[in-house]
Formats: sequence, C-alpha cells, structure tokens
Amino acid sequence: MKTCRKCNENKALDEFGSFKSKGKIYKRGDCKACARKYANDWRNSSEEMKARRRAAVKASAERHPDVIIRSRRRKAWKRLGIDPDAAEAYYLAHKGQCEICGKSNPNPERALAVDHCHTTGKIRGMLCGNCNSGIGFFKEDIEVMLKAIAYLKTHSAVV
Repeated sequence: MKTCRKCNENKALDEFGSFKSKGKIYKRGDCKACARKYANDWRNSSEEMKARRRAAVKASAERHPDVIIRSRRRKAWKRLGIDPDAAEAYYLAHKGQCEICGKSNPNPERALAVDHCHTTGKIRGMLCGNCNSGIGFFKEDIEVMLKAIAYLKTHSAVV
C-alpha cells in the first residue's frame, strides 16, 4: 500500500505509475487517477497559456536553429538504431554533400540521410533524399540498378 501525495488516499501499488532513474525503477508519488487528472487539466488549460508556450518554443527554435536541427538528426538516427555519435562524426566529415551525386544538401533543415546496412546497422554513407530514395526503390539490388543504367544508356537518345 502507498499513499497518494495528491488525494492522500491509501492505494495498492499497481495504482501508481512507475519511472526509471539511474537504472532503478521507482513508483510515482501520485496515483494514476490523480496523474491523469493533472495531465488533462494541463492539456485543457487556457488558450493564453498554450499560446505563450508555443511562442516560447518558437522563439527558442529561432534563436538556436542549429541546435534544433542537430537534435532532430540525432533523434532520427537513434530511432533507426544508428549510433548518433558515429553518424554525427560522419556527417560533419562530409560537409553536407551527398556521396552519390555530390550536391550540397539542398535543404539544411532536412539532414542528409544516413545510408546504412539494414542487417548490420553499419553506416555506408550520407545521401541526399533523392539518392537515398533511389537506392530504396531498387531494394538495394545492384543487378537491378545496373539494368536501369543500361536501360538509360540504351534509350538516352530517344525523345
């Protein structure tokens, strides 16, 4: 049994949410019902409060666009199971240029794609969206890509 710090009721431990800190799992101080009520109250708070929060987030993003972009990149890499530190080092070494077409990243807000082996997770290179999509459309099949190249060479004169 545990006492909720908000409603002061004694409740079973399964009525309390949990969180992890420094490798240890702890029970929250407020019960799930009180936590839900607090979250709903916060979500449904005044429009003025919501507008102030949106303005603060926007101002922060305008002051530090590079931090926001870097954070988005790293979160995306982590979500894909790619080591963010290795990918960041690789990204900085290639100065925002695609390794296939050589063009600079046309949209700095959209990071170059980290081309990686889906089996091993090993980074192969940094590609622009078009080149990365092209490889994906060909299912990373070199034979099919070579056939596509041959097709283009054969039909390049036809208009």
